[in-house]
Amino acid sequence: MSHGRALMLLLVLIATGCGSVWAVPSDSARVDSLFIYASSGSVRHREMVQPAKDSLVAMGEKAAPWLARKLDATDARERLTLAQLFEGIGAVAVPYVTPYLDSAGEYMPKNAARSLGRIGDSSATPALVKHIGHDDFLVRSGIATALGKIADQRAAQPLLDRLPNEPDPEVRKSIVVALGRIGDPMAADALIDAFADPSFGVRQTAIFAIGNLSEPPTAEVADAVHTNKGIARHAAIVALGHCDTELAHGILLDMLNSPDPMIRGFALEGLSVDSAEEDLELLTDRLAGESDPFVLAQLARLRASNESDE
Repeated sequence: MSHGRALMLLLVLIATGCGSVWAVPSDSARVDSLFIYASSGSVRHREMVQPAKDSLVAMGEKAAPWLARKLDATDARERLTLAQLFEGIGAVAVPYVTPYLDSAGEYMPKNAARSLGRIGDSSATPALVKHIGHDDFLVRSGIATALGKIADQRAAQPLLDRLPNEPDPEVRKSIVVALGRIGDPMAADALIDAFADPSFGVRQTAIFAIGNLSEPPTAEVADAVHTNKGIARHAAIVALGHCDTELAHGILLDMLNSPDPMIRGFALEGLSVDSAEEDLELLTDRLAGESDPFVLAQLARLRASNESDE
């Protein structure tokens, strides 16, 4: 620890009574005092912020129950600070945070879910899953996000059960992201179905999530190209690139011969995310005489991407 950091920590300890030989504050009093500095946005206190955070994390389980009582915080800085502190304290804080998922209102359960996600310990999975159908969509989104960060396989099926019944697009997006992070192959069908979601954000998230599954569902995504139309077909084409398999690469190359310029254009987008090295000159030759603006724009984007990687 640097001399400057040590001095600031000493000042914090003195300010909270911890450096005094005549006062031994309770754990709750120490947490209250240190949290004021840890979450302060004041320029006057900025040198005390990190030492205060370090002190609270060092208290560990002693600080956890008193920090948990602050999960009703509405101030953005305080909410972020709580999540950071619980992440630092780790798994021992989970039993103190999970009861607040049952709290009324928006902030306590949402802050609890965020903190559990930052901790990232699978012991929180059952409590989080229990609240995947919370009345508040912001809480549901936070629950799904936390489950994705924890990436416990036990959460995959509850998330899959919730996805088709979820009315809010932001929550559906959070669920799709979580399924991608968990990576269970059984999520493939649900993610492919999400290619037809009315929300652009959900569709795009599903495309990326496909690539995170432990077993790329190339054949299933290829079938979706043939069985869907419009936006769902276009999403499936791009998702082939995220499957990152030789089969997917070959299918995308064949699509460059399609009479449909939208298919050709989205095939180029899929090739732009495919990690297989492709000779840009070969692609240009295969599209010689191309006049469709969309396809030409996609080709120019692929060329620019290749140049930026060099």
